[in-house]
Amino acid sequence: LKDNLFVAMGTSGIANRSYQRRYKLSYTVDWMSGLGISTWWKHTMDTPAGTLAYRLQVNEDKWVDIPEFSLSKVGAEILFSPDMQHYGKNRDGRDAKINFINDNIQLSLKHEYAYRGFSGGDYAYHQTQATVSDRFWLSSFGHIDGYISVGKVWNQVPFPMLASPSVNPSVFMEKNHFHLMQPFEFVSDEYIDLHTSYYLKGWILNRIPFIKKLQLREVMTFSGYYGNLTKKNNPAETDGLFIFPEAAHPMHGDIYMEASVGIENTFKVFRV
Repeated sequence: LKDNLFVAMGTSGIANRSYQRRYKLSYTVDWMSGLGISTWWKHTMDTPAGTLAYRLQVNEDKWVDIPEFSLSKVGAEILFSPDMQHYGKNRDGRDAKINFINDNIQLSLKHEYAYRGFSGGDYAYHQTQATVSDRFWLSSFGHIDGYISVGKVWNQVPFPMLASPSVNPSVFMEKNHFHLMQPFEFVSDEYIDLHTSYYLKGWILNRIPFIKKLQLREVMTFSGYYGNLTKKNNPAETDGLFIFPEAAHPMHGDIYMEASVGIENTFKVFRV
């Protein structure tokens, strides 16, 4: 939904929050072949809010409250999607890329890097992520949209910079997100993120008299997340890190899964 207006609903009960002031400069080049390259510089000032606190564990008996920290990083991303079309302008003033057919594979490889002291940054940071998404047609049985992302944080970082599943705690569903967990409920520095959506296109409901006239469409989804937190980023084993919030759980080769069954095209607009 545009501007995430409705996605913001239902998030008032989240106690662990932070305020972030972000600045970004980016440069992007796209070719009609579907190949694109982006580079950027980002600077973020992060201040804890609500019940969230950034507490640096100096040793077993001593910790220090950190009122805020900054991270300044540079990054680059290579994207490839055959037959991706350019349509109009987006908010950044550049051609908006739209996959009209949405059947072609989309690949991306991204790396972000920061070192302590660069542009006022307080920490070093190295993170790599590779993403693949595609659509698979099943003839008259509908189609499946698949998404998989693999990533790793290479160095020792405070927990706000660790990997965590993309979460949507509102009452509205959002693609490629988890809906039954809280933000930073699970943390890791190595992960595999998988999301699939199966659109049956009325294959079942169109066989039911009267229901067929409503033109309802069945949807099934499955999402899974594998995560692992190495010793260097676990404050229980290594000093010099932020203490995890009580609600945060480090993953040690664990797998989290969600599944859903629903109906879309309700009143031609909503999915239930």
